[in-house]
Amino acid sequence: MNEETRQRLAAGLESQPGDWRTALRGRLPGQEEFLDTAVIGGLEVKDILAGKIAESRVPPDVLRAFHDQYPGLGGSFTAAVQRLARDPARLQGFINGVKGKLFEEHYVDWLNQGHLPAGYHAELAHAANQPAWDIAIRDGHGQVHERLQLKATEQFSHMRTALALHPNIEVVAPHEAYLHAAHHVGVAGHLVDSHQSLAGLDATMHGAVDHAEAANPAAFHLPLLAVAVAAGQGAYFWYRRRWTALEAVRRTSERGVLALLAEAAFALSLSLGVEPMVGLPVSLGVRVAGGQALHNRRRRREIQQATERVIALRRRLEAREVWAAEEPV
Repeated sequence: MNEETRQRLAAGLESQPGDWRTALRGRLPGQEEFLDTAVIGGLEVKDILAGKIAESRVPPDVLRAFHDQYPGLGGSFTAAVQRLARDPARLQGFINGVKGKLFEEHYVDWLNQGHLPAGYHAELAHAANQPAWDIAIRDGHGQVHERLQLKATEQFSHMRTALALHPNIEVVAPHEAYLHAAHHVGVAGHLVDSHQSLAGLDATMHGAVDHAEAANPAAFHLPLLAVAVAAGQGAYFWYRRRWTALEAVRRTSERGVLALLAEAAFALSLSLGVEPMVGLPVSLGVRVAGGQALHNRRRRREIQQATERVIALRRRLEAREVWAAEEPV
């Protein structure tokens, strides 16, 4: 190829539509990614804050009982309730566990507030699943004076079983059960009044669970605001003639799908028990990675089109060069 042909080829490349040089370069997240991640992140932060507000409405003694009963569970009470919401049996077991620990801690507090002999104090068992007893009462020298087992229930069959297994350890029962103990063989005379109402415990737990379920940040929401922002930007660029109508529709659709995937990633991470502040960057990472993947696909297509145009142009120029060489002088 002579110099004149190379110049013609260069001139042809300059006249090709589209900025093919940009397609050959790398790329950082652009305006669309920053705008979409800001909108998606804002919506998810709102959901996270809703969960934190719901957690703040849960009584502090319930939160303390939750962490003491399930020290290895991690996360928040709200997240635990929402994670178990789809399995009513497991949720009820969780509620009963927290209620039982709440019952124990309330009774220990009551005992230590002037309801023991001078110098005595009550303490909980160090293990949440201590099999025989739940509370130990120690004298002024630190020696165990008495052990107690607690049952936050009105079912006397549970109390009879506990007394049969450990006959030397009295059972502390809710006030309602204690009042009716005289009518039940096997427990009469072996129960201790907790001075706590089981109905009050149930009401406290139901209120705490209701607050946790009301937040529900793990619920999946259609990212309508993100799609609306993308559509508005597409309409603006079409009006300014920066994009064709087809390009505006295509980009809006792509951004809507990416927003949907980001929201799904956030909801999935929370449903798996991941902390919301971890699920947030996961969601935004999905959006940015998806945008990069779409850009890479467009770049490959543009490079392929540019390559095909260069090849076609070179062939035409070479054909002209051959024709010119064969033309008689």
